[in-house]
Amino acid sequence: MGVVHNQPCIALTQTLLLSPSSTPTITLSAAQLILASALHAANLQSTEMNVSIVDPSCNEVLFARMNSAKITSIDVARSKAFTSAGHKAPTRKFSSYAGVTGPAFGLHVSNNCRFSIIPGGYPITDKNGVLYGAIGVSGGTPDQDEEVAKAGVEAFRLALEKGGGNKSKL
Repeated sequence: MGVVHNQPCIALTQTLLLSPSSTPTITLSAAQLILASALHAANLQSTEMNVSIVDPSCNEVLFARMNSAKITSIDVARSKAFTSAGHKAPTRKFSSYAGVTGPAFGLHVSNNCRFSIIPGGYPITDKNGVLYGAIGVSGGTPDQDEEVAKAGVEAFRLALEKGGGNKSKL
């Protein structure tokens, strides 16, 4: 998969994509960039996806459901984003740890059953690991979901690079 490379995406790097506050957080503009790249990756897979993007406090900033994406995957995408932001880690990390044979089996029912152990949630970070939010994707296989989520994060990091690391321009 790849990042969407076109003029509208590059133009977004000239707008404010990151909050000017001292606490890093995702803005709507950044979420739109991430979403565009994630949806492009899903289209390349020919897979209809649900995509949720949250800030570091696990509050949803943007959600999209592709036309034929599974209705039952809406909450799954949101849970993946919630878990990834809340733990600053990809949801894949919890697959074996909290799975049936793992030492933390049952963790998936915590947080009102919002804790996801299914791959497809990925933290949105800069190259130094600073958390800006997370993306959750559902609708394909766990590997497909994760690939689409990573494409969105890659677009965010590329936009930061294109902005010369100047976060005020992102």
